[in-house]
Amino acid sequence: MKKIFTMFFIISLTLGIFAVSENTANAEKITNVNWGKIKLTSSHVGKVTLSKKVYIYRVDKNKSQLVKVSTAKPGQEYGVYSKKDTKYGVLYAIGSGKYIKHHSSITYKTPHKSLTEVLDKDRVWLRNPIDIENYAGNQVNLYNLSEAIILNKTTDPLDPIFYNVKIKVGKYYYTMRYVDKYNQSAYYTATNPFKKYKFSSSIWNLIKNEEIQVGMTETQTLLSWGYPNEINYYGDKYGSFDQWVYGDPLYSSSYLYFENGKLVSWQDF
Repeated sequence: MKKIFTMFFIISLTLGIFAVSENTANAEKITNVNWGKIKLTSSHVGKVTLSKKVYIYRVDKNKSQLVKVSTAKPGQEYGVYSKKDTKYGVLYAIGSGKYIKHHSSITYKTPHKSLTEVLDKDRVWLRNPIDIENYAGNQVNLYNLSEAIILNKTTDPLDPIFYNVKIKVGKYYYTMRYVDKYNQSAYYTATNPFKKYKFSSSIWNLIKNEEIQVGMTETQTLLSWGYPNEINYYGDKYGSFDQWVYGDPLYSSSYLYFENGKLVSWQDF
C-alpha cells in the first residue's frame, strides 16, 4: 500500500508542484530577433538603410506605373520581404504592398547566419545540464536553468532512443548528448522559470548553482536538484512529512526531509 501511495504522490508531484515539465512541443518559438532598427523575421530576406530621404511607392497595375505614397526619412531602416529587378528598376518590398526603389542613398544588407539560424526555433531552459560538449568535443559546465535555443536534434548513431541536441547559449554553441527522446522534459523546460516564479535573488543563485538550504520549498528544491529517485510521504492532522531520496542508496545518496512543504534538514551518505 505504501508503494502505491508513493507512486501516486510522485505522479501528483510531477503534474502539480513541478508544473514546468510541460511538453517542449509547446515551447516558445523565436519569431523575431533584433537587427539594428528592425525586428528580423523568417519572412525577411534583408533590410535597407537610408542615408537620404527617399519615396515609398506602390505599383498601380492598371496604369502600369509606380505611385508615390509616402516619404522615408534618412536613417530609417526597413525589413525587406523581396528584392526584384523590374522594369521600374530594383524594388525592395517592405510589406503592405509598398516598395522602395533602389537608389545610391540606399544600402541593402542580408542577415548573418547567426541571426537567421535561431528564427522559428524553440527557446528552452536547461535542467541540471550534464553531458554538454563544446565544438571541440570537450565537456563544459553550464548553470542550471541556462536559457538555450534548440537549433537541431539528431538521433544518436549508437543508441536510437537518444537525441544529440545542438543548442546555442548566448553566442556559444554546444551539443547535449544522450537526451532521451521520450523524456525530453527532464532535460529542459519550455516555460521560463524566472517569469513563472517570484523568488529572491539569493534563492535563484542557489538554484542556478544546484544548491539547497533549509527553508527552501519543494518547488525550489525541485528546480535546483531535479526529480528525486524516490519520495516517501506521511501526512496526518499535524501536517505533512516528506522524505526525498537522490542517488543510489547502495553507493551514495542524499536524504532530504520536508515538513509542510519546507526543507528542514538533509543527510548525505
